[in-house]
Amino acid sequence: MKKIILLILTISSIISSAQNIEITPMAGYSFIGNMNFYQGKIHMDDNFAYGLKIGFSPLENSVLEFSYQGTNTNAQWQPYYNWSADYPSRDLPLSINYFTLALQQERMLANDKTYGFGGIGIGMAYINPNDTSVDDLYSFAISIELGIKILVTDRVGIRMQGSLQMPVYFDGLGFYAGIGSGGSSGGLSLNTGTYFVQGGFSGGLFYKISK
Repeated sequence: MKKIILLILTISSIISSAQNIEITPMAGYSFIGNMNFYQGKIHMDDNFAYGLKIGFSPLENSVLEFSYQGTNTNAQWQPYYNWSADYPSRDLPLSINYFTLALQQERMLANDKTYGFGGIGIGMAYINPNDTSVDDLYSFAISIELGIKILVTDRVGIRMQGSLQMPVYFDGLGFYAGIGSGGSSGGLSLNTGTYFVQGGFSGGLFYKISK
C-alpha cells in the first residue's frame, strides 16, 4: 500500500504543475487470461472494468498520462491431475488494479475534432485476493493503449479505446502461498514471463481544464 501511495503522490505532483489537464472517468469490459503454473492454472472470469485517467501535454501531440484501472473478478484454481491432492480446486474472489504512467502520441484524423492516439505505459499491478490465506501481489506492469478521441465542445469530448495490461515477474513467486490443502504452503512455479495478459475495451467522457 505504501508503494501505491508514493506512486500517486509522485504523479499528482507532476500533473499539478501542468497548464492543461485532461481528466477521463472510464468504464468498460475486461478480458482476463489465465495464470499458468507447473502444478495447474488459475482461470479468471471476464468482468466489468472501471478507472480514471489524468493527463497533460508536455509537448505538442504528446500526452503524459497517469491511469488507474480496477476489475473485480472470480478466479478458479484448476490443478493438473498429478497435483490435485496437494493443491485441490478452489474459487477465489479477487480484485486486479493497475497504476501506470503512459506517454501517448496523438494525431488528427478526419478533422480538428477527431484524434487518434496510442501509447505505452509502465507502472504497478496490485492483485488483492479476498482471502486472508493468500498474499497480495505487487508486480511491475506494462500497458498498451490504442483509441480515438472526439471533441464535442472545446473542453468536453468522448474517448474510446482498446488496451492490454501485462503484470510482469522477474524471479520467484509467493502469490498463492495458501492454495494448498495443508494450510499455508508454497512451491507453485510459473511457466511464463507475465502472470497473465488482460485486454479490454472502454470509454468515457474527458474534460479539459486550463489553468
